[in-house]
Amino acid sequence: MKKYLPLIILNLIFVSTIMYLSISFGSTSHYDNGEISFDYPDNWNIKTGSNPSQMVLFQPSANSNITINKQVIPSGYKSPENYVSNSTTARNSGFKLISNNKKKLNHEDAYENTYSINSDEGTYLRKEVWITKNGNLYSIIYNRQVSSNIFDKLDFEPILTTDPGFDTVVKNFNVKSTKIPAKTPFWGSISIPSLDVNWGIRSDTVNRYNSVYYYNESSYPDQNSTMGLLGHRTSYSAPFRNIGNLKPGDEVVINDYLTQRKYIYHVVSNGDIKWDYKTNPIKFLPGDNNLTLVTCYPPGTIQAAWMVHCKLISIEPLN
Repeated sequence: MKKYLPLIILNLIFVSTIMYLSISFGSTSHYDNGEISFDYPDNWNIKTGSNPSQMVLFQPSANSNITINKQVIPSGYKSPENYVSNSTTARNSGFKLISNNKKKLNHEDAYENTYSINSDEGTYLRKEVWITKNGNLYSIIYNRQVSSNIFDKLDFEPILTTDPGFDTVVKNFNVKSTKIPAKTPFWGSISIPSLDVNWGIRSDTVNRYNSVYYYNESSYPDQNSTMGLLGHRTSYSAPFRNIGNLKPGDEVVINDYLTQRKYIYHVVSNGDIKWDYKTNPIKFLPGDNNLTLVTCYPPGTIQAAWMVHCKLISIEPLN
């Protein structure tokens, strides 16, 4: 019996490998909505996304998910280099860039970024693939919770390639020439927990309901400059009606559908009034990751600009 033991073990390994491959590389289903198409394992179910930019959401296991996202690129938007989030704030928030690669997917330029992310909820492997076409930014994002010490090992590369389903989606991903209107005019949203408000962010006008306006001359989140948002105080849903109640330390959250990240700011000061804003426009200075909220003063007039200054504290994955 002992002399046959190695052969039995080899047979068991062979059978286990075949079973794994048959599960991992088994039959696939095809997704095609007229705009994007890709193959995916047929034992995956499509789920409802959690934000307007999500086109498709899969949850291959209890501790992993894959989202396919689309966001219209606002006029004047300048993306981070290679779509990498590698700022000091990102690193301090637990984002560690493992790799960045440029590749071709169906003749389209694509950027693949891999991170390990340490957060209060655990340690995550995050893979991102970014593609631009037809004025839209498409992303395929994979998140999986992993052991907290896995990235301490000298060789963790096998851990980064253990989900063949993700590879199947990426390898077959195709963006067609057809342009389908976006689900939302917003490229992000702002929420202020202490005021119990949540509004969309748009770049075309301030005179719309349920939204605030992004100053196009300002910066986007975490791009080493100040971001500016303007909201009405008494009309068009009055998003900044109670802005005067904000106190230093209060939290302001920007959900960015372009980078698929959540940016958490803290109020630094409130009540900076600029009476000459018409002749001396508000400036959004470079060199720091700040946020300025602007509204009218006194309420219901346009005599002056009321400003709340906030500072970026941390960054989290959006999904």
